[in-house]
Amino acid sequence: MKLKGIRAIIKYILMMVSSVVFAFYMNLNNAILWGLIVGILEIFGCRKMSSKMCDKKIILTIGLFSLCISLFIVLGKHLSIDAAQMYHGTAEANYILDYNNMDWIAMLLISYCVFQFIVLMKKVGCQYAPQICTIHFECTIQVKWIILFMIILSLLWLPYLYIYYPGFYFGDSIHNVAQALGIQPLDNHHPVMYILLMRFCIRIGYHIGDLACGLAVFSIVQMVFMAWGLGYFTHWLQSRFRLNKWLVGFILIVFGASPYIGQYTICIWKDPIFSIALVLVTMNLADCIFQQETREKIIVQYVKLSLTLGLMIFSRNNGIYILYAIILVAIVSLIDRQTRKKTCQIIITCLLVLGISKYIMGPVYDKWGVTQADEKVESYGIFLSQMARVVALDGNLSEEDLNYMNQLLPIEEYKTTYTPCCIDNLKWSPDFHKEVLENSFFKTYLSILVKNPKICFEAWELQTFGFWSLNQPVINNFDGNIVGGVPRNIYPEYGMGIEGLTLKTVDTDSVAVQLYPYTAKCVPIAYIHWLLIGLALFALIRYNWKRLVVLSPALGLMATLIIASPIYYWPRYGLAQQLLLPLFIIMIFVKEGEPVNG
Repeated sequence: MKLKGIRAIIKYILMMVSSVVFAFYMNLNNAILWGLIVGILEIFGCRKMSSKMCDKKIILTIGLFSLCISLFIVLGKHLSIDAAQMYHGTAEANYILDYNNMDWIAMLLISYCVFQFIVLMKKVGCQYAPQICTIHFECTIQVKWIILFMIILSLLWLPYLYIYYPGFYFGDSIHNVAQALGIQPLDNHHPVMYILLMRFCIRIGYHIGDLACGLAVFSIVQMVFMAWGLGYFTHWLQSRFRLNKWLVGFILIVFGASPYIGQYTICIWKDPIFSIALVLVTMNLADCIFQQETREKIIVQYVKLSLTLGLMIFSRNNGIYILYAIILVAIVSLIDRQTRKKTCQIIITCLLVLGISKYIMGPVYDKWGVTQADEKVESYGIFLSQMARVVALDGNLSEEDLNYMNQLLPIEEYKTTYTPCCIDNLKWSPDFHKEVLENSFFKTYLSILVKNPKICFEAWELQTFGFWSLNQPVINNFDGNIVGGVPRNIYPEYGMGIEGLTLKTVDTDSVAVQLYPYTAKCVPIAYIHWLLIGLALFALIRYNWKRLVVLSPALGLMATLIIASPIYYWPRYGLAQQLLLPLFIIMIFVKEGEPVNG
């Protein structure tokens, strides 16, 4: 047998073995069977596809990306999570299993499997879809199509409002409605703009009915806004990438018929409006960076970008951190001389919006009597979790560290109050003193981190794994996005919290609820995050700064979830990324070096 044949046999055996290991570490049922199927597909693809591949720099990037994914698959495999105690479970219920030497071998094999799969997909794209997408930013957006798509989406979503009238009403909604009614003072913990919109809708509701009617008006306004935003996004994709009508229809049906998206239209949460705002920001950034228009059109485009950035900032508190991410990416993109002028215009626009926003949130809010809520407990969540885990597991602490942690919460309470998958139980403890965070917090944090890096990393894993782990069944099968908010429509025993508010009784066994359920699976956020990382990496190695600018809002949102998530997983935090998924998929097939119109 020739040396070439021996190498091929070794390669095929390695593919089969690595695929089985991959399936096992992905926690798939019948891992051997699934592994063999994946291995056979890879071998078949390698034999049938052209051997021509990309340059060494691309291969190196694929290898680095594959190795990174395999590392986190191994980390995810070692998470021991009690699905029944995700929220209140202590360190005894949710923990990290010990690693062994086989994990290193598994990581390399998984990396090889992922590498071969990505290479295979790239070959398929090159061979069968060489001209799948081109960019056409000179096309005019037609209002008639946006209106048509908006009407279609609204009609598909309307049954949710009828079944769950006046909308899903959660624990958070109680505080929002109380502020809208003036029962509680305004604060910036929940966006003021969102509360003022709710107040406006409630006043309309009282003129034609009652408080429930006002909340229904809010749901209708939110539904129409979402329908307009997604209708605009769908038509934008159609015009910018010349999608055929069948693909456009498919995207529209997915948006309109998906129970997961339909549920958001009547959620009395800030997330739907914020998520549509981030989608609009992404589209406007793309138009600004790619279009070559007249001065008048450029002014209009940057006004639109400013308005959508403002909407993003004032509809959820992490919006301003996403703006920082956009500015940072844009500053780095100044390296590209060809787009430097446009990038400078984007930076100036972002800085103006930032300055105006800071002024409104400062002096204007003070003049309005808006209480400046202490956001440190929210933004320091993961840091607190890491510090608390060190105490709960009797880690290495100096006397000064112990004294500081005791001031935050009595030392003896950490073992029962620290819950690895959620920081809420600690920060909401009656014995937790948040004022201590004002003094020497990061000094103490760094002191604890340096002495206990492993424990701190484990704390981060357990509180964020839903946003990066690809192999946790509790995440991949998650359908409790609405239930997680304890909607009073479904659980009236928790109380309305507002006097005089009555909700429509929901018959959970009815045919209508079966057709339009309040539970629904979705594309896990972790899968979208890894797709985002891959897109950003390939844009970086190709010096495609335009693409990085377009991705910056989604990357900024990802960063806020990875750095400051209060809980192991909640899809609503990443809704914007899920809505942008069609754009991310299209970006895979847009070929570098193609002429960009305009």
